Parts: sequence; C-alpha cells; structure tokens
Amino acid sequence: MKISVFGMGYVGCVTAAALSRRGNVVVGVDVNQEKVESLNRAMAPVLEPGLAEIIRESVRTGSLRAVANGALAVHETDLSLVCVGTPARKNGSFDYSHLLSAITEVGEGIKRKSEKHVVAIRSTVLPGTTEGMLIPELEKSSGKKVGRDFTVHTNPEFLRESSALHDFDNPPFVVIGNAPGCDGSMLEKLYAGT
Repeated sequence: MKISVFGMGYVGCVTAAALSRRGNVVVGVDVNQEKVESLNRAMAPVLEPGLAEIIRESVRTGSLRAVANGALAVHETDLSLVCVGTPARKNGSFDYSHLLSAITEVGEGIKRKSEKHVVAIRSTVLPGTTEGMLIPELEKSSGKKVGRDFTVHTNPEFLRESSALHDFDNPPFVVIGNAPGCDGSMLEKLYAGT
C-alpha cells in the first residue's frame, strides 16, 4: 500500500518504519523540518531499539521518505494514518491544535484527489472528537463528504517505549472504529497477519 503517516514523533515514526519494513511505500509527514531531514538522511528522529536499522534499510530501498507538505503526501497515497500529538493542557484538557492543523492538510490533499482516500486517527482523542471536530474539519478543508469521497476510522495505538516495534508486530488486539458509511477493509488488510 501507499501510506502517509502524519507526525514523526514516537508513535508516527515507529508506525512508519514498521509499515515500510512490511513492504509498503510510506511517506512520513512532519512540520518540523529537522525531523524530515533526519529521516531522509536515514537517521531515526526518536530512540527505540531496532528502529534506526529499519529506517536505514527502508530509506535505502526507497520504501520510506519524509516531507513537510501533508497535502502532497495525501495526494500520493491511498491511506493516511494521523499520529499527531495531543498534549494535555494545565487544566487537563487536550490541546488539539496540532491535530487540527494536520487534519486540515489531509483535507487539502483529499480535495485534489479523484480517488477515495482512507483516513485513520491514531492520535489520542476523547470520545466524540472524531465525529464532532475532525470529520467536520476534513469535510470543510476538502470540500468533500465523508463516506462518499473519503472514509474516516479510529485506529488507536498500543505501543510501549522500548518494545514498540514488538508491540506493533504483536498487538494484543487491533481496534478499527468506522465512521457511519465507512468501510474499514483497507485497514483490516493493512494489519492482516499481526
């Protein structure tokens, strides 16, 4: 598959590397130019046992690269995994500003496509956030309709530091929540065998 992974922090970087190792073509997306350049030089922007070796090999073979232009990455791929951080504020609520920025870029990429695109939210969000905030932003920025022109899914991650690659390959379970009218078969195919 051709996959764009938004957010080259811990979860996104591990996810991108693990998927590229499985033979997928992966485009990592991050607003931080240093992370983009680091990944393109085959250097892991985060520390995780075994990650540096996978990134070196994936970049060498051309199955992994990074860009700062999210709309371009969406246009070149069939599936986007959004792994952008949602840090807690002092009052305990989540800061969704980075996530909303990424979602807007995804929508702008969908606007340029004639094919249906799959969007999976792996970022930490409270129940109702995808339906109440993220889907409306995708529809607004793309000018298209969920279920008809693109699908949206919730696909939380269960990765522990120092064993994230093992956890990705051996998950206790895989959760795929589908928005109304959205088929999750592409995500099921992506995780088949795990």
